[in-house]
Amino acid sequence: MENKVLIKELNNNNKGNKIFNRQRRNDLIELVDYVNDNKALEIAVDLQLEDWFMAAPLIRSQYDEAEQLERCDKYLALKILEKMQYKNKRLKQIDVQQYLLIYESHDEKMYQQAKDKMMTTKELLKIIELENIKLNRIHFVLIDIASDTLCDTLAQFLENDSPISTSIYVFPGEYLSDTIPNSKEIKYIWDEYEYEVFNWEETGVMNIPKNKRTNKVMIKK
Repeated sequence: MENKVLIKELNNNNKGNKIFNRQRRNDLIELVDYVNDNKALEIAVDLQLEDWFMAAPLIRSQYDEAEQLERCDKYLALKILEKMQYKNKRLKQIDVQQYLLIYESHDEKMYQQAKDKMMTTKELLKIIELENIKLNRIHFVLIDIASDTLCDTLAQFLENDSPISTSIYVFPGEYLSDTIPNSKEIKYIWDEYEYEVFNWEETGVMNIPKNKRTNKVMIKK
């Protein structure tokens, strides 16, 4: 990896949520392999353009935004579970591939028949907790994807009370979401959540939520 800040943060075992904007493609590809091969209590979920193109038509086939987010959330749960199965035998009994194939088929009828059997990400994290499966951090790696729907779905992982720390990496652009999806009123992510932002090779800048601010919104690390 070329990005020394990225390497430092990757080996920093502290808790908390992080966003890495404008990263290098090769760095992120290396990061996925490194985490999944060497970090026993972490997983890296790589979301690349080819896979997203296969799944997006079914996710976006409905005009209702809440429905799109629900479909995307179930898709993310499958991608998380797919990675976790490599490290935990107890989860291998779930046939992830049969559900991912439904997304790839774009078959609405098949989705309607199977959707109640698919977990949401919150349901999956609850199972992880109940089964006492140790998972300290999820690394979401977005390569060549600029999707509001996907970024909005990932926003829930930035919540302050999320049981697992989250890192989100983006190549070549930035994490797109600014408002919290499905909120009854407009709430901005930077007003509600505490997380650290890394741009390119710069050191992190901590975002302080509104209820903890004094005079400054962003505090340099």
